[in-house]
Amino acid sequence: PSRLMGQPTMLLEDIEIDPQRFQFKQGVDEQGQQKGNSLSGVDVWNEDMEGAIQVWTDPMDGKTYVVNGHNRLGKAKQLGVPSMRVEYINAPTAEAARGKGAITNIAQGGGTSFDAAKFLRDSNITEPAQLEGLGVPMRSGLATEGLALSKLPDNIFQDAVDGRVSKGKAMALGGSGLDETGMQQAYKALQSRDMTDSTFNEVLQQARSAPTVEGAQGGFLEKLMGAETLNLM
Repeated sequence: PSRLMGQPTMLLEDIEIDPQRFQFKQGVDEQGQQKGNSLSGVDVWNEDMEGAIQVWTDPMDGKTYVVNGHNRLGKAKQLGVPSMRVEYINAPTAEAARGKGAITNIAQGGGTSFDAAKFLRDSNITEPAQLEGLGVPMRSGLATEGLALSKLPDNIFQDAVDGRVSKGKAMALGGSGLDETGMQQAYKALQSRDMTDSTFNEVLQQARSAPTVEGAQGGFLEKLMGAETLNLM
């Protein structure tokens, strides 16, 4: 009955998959699905909970691709569901369609904080106002976490992705308001000793209020810290 209520539907066999172009999440297989996703272990298809997947029709080849809903599409195929309700994305290019799908995911809490952070980094979204301008409320936990993580320098971001620093400490550092030099120095302090989250937050508060001094290239500061500036914290 849900297929007769007026919303567009498509046969699964007509929906193409190209995660390299359309899936914004990381660590996915060739079907665009994340291992251990929210539908893992589901054995019964519930039409009342399926929602609609977002699709985009490529004007270059006339094919329709899933943009947001790879996990649901994969589960539907696994359970033998022949069709799904769809929502067509209005976008001029595949990149724009992927962006709209990613924003929907972030607003709805789909994916991980690191997925959101990588998308925001790639899209040069650095301020809450930019997300709010796209209709993403900052009360969305994924948006807030992703924005904080997205501000981390590349090496610290990768350490957080790899689990060498906890997500809590990484978010505190990314949301600290420090510039890159300050973040690197605070991160060195974190690595030099075992700190609790509360202790690390105290370090960040001190770093925010401490002055920064500059030294000539090749001088004492560069030899000491590998940099020309030093936060006196």
